[in-house]
Amino acid sequence: MRVNRFLLLGAFILACLVSKAQWTDISLDTQEDFKRIKMVTDKDGFILSDQHFYKTSNGGDTWDEIKITGDVQDFFFVNPSKGYMIATVSGETLLKKTHDAGMTWQNVGPCQSGILFFSSESNGYIVSSDFTEYSTSDGGSSWNKVGKATKDNKENSVYSLSAYVGYIGNDSPSGFAKTTQERKSWESMMANGEDMRTYAAIDNIDADHCILVGRSGKLAITNSKGDIQSEEQVGQHDFTTVDCTERYCFVAGDDGVILRLEQAKASEDGPVAQPGAPISLYPNPVASDFVTIEIDKTRAVYPIKCKVFNEIGSLTFTEELAQGNDKLSVADLPNGTYILRIESSTGRYLGSKKFVR
Repeated sequence: MRVNRFLLLGAFILACLVSKAQWTDISLDTQEDFKRIKMVTDKDGFILSDQHFYKTSNGGDTWDEIKITGDVQDFFFVNPSKGYMIATVSGETLLKKTHDAGMTWQNVGPCQSGILFFSSESNGYIVSSDFTEYSTSDGGSSWNKVGKATKDNKENSVYSLSAYVGYIGNDSPSGFAKTTQERKSWESMMANGEDMRTYAAIDNIDADHCILVGRSGKLAITNSKGDIQSEEQVGQHDFTTVDCTERYCFVAGDDGVILRLEQAKASEDGPVAQPGAPISLYPNPVASDFVTIEIDKTRAVYPIKCKVFNEIGSLTFTEELAQGNDKLSVADLPNGTYILRIESSTGRYLGSKKFVR
């Protein structure tokens, strides 16, 4: 079904973040248009088109089709095995769940149409096309109407949550709004007045930078305010979805196109910790009650402060580690995806790592 075409598409300079980054073409040999890509780890991920649903366990080198029923609107996986999807079956919109990486799906119950997000197996959110938000705390068995995410009622184009911030998009020139208050308030990102309607999707690279993708191969990096720091055109395809992991950024769009960017080099002050960068964390995914943290001794001055955020932006806990102690307890964390942020005792940013519990 797929052709493994390692095509070097060019260098994309991520301002102050990544240098000499190379896009690799891992597209499927199909004319399908992709709606969403979601990578749970660097290797494990899923992608949805208008017609089919696929998964990968090797970072996108190969994709295997998952058999599904109904018209799938959106999906979200909290770990490589457990996930949810919104699907319309016989005219009814249902939430479905899987515990075996999509091999089988069970009906949870009726739900709203919209963009889906789960921060754990129990806690989830749906944002409808008019920005009305619904929440669940029982794995989707029941939903509560939270209210409007923004005052703008234009059609929703993207809704993405991360460990630090959430993003919501619409068809106005401002394009995207951001929250750092667990969706309690939203502010326009586009401080430099750019018309953002050519961009279709957004994801955070780290706490301070985002990647935008859009029409005709357009990509951009913004700072935390939304000011564009660099732009690039990669090919001519319309990009519709983007997702970044600890090591890669994945971009997908029309005609089966999927691109993978390995973040080759973090800047001196950049918050993305990659291989060769100051911070590493293992095991990941975490199967025990502790994770081991290794920090470049030339950058770290102990004690260091460890902050762990969940994917809706909540700080779950903070702990200081003294020199000689490299183990952080995560025993009280439920299953889900988290960001570990490392700071010096004076608050200086050292780096961050995404991990799966």
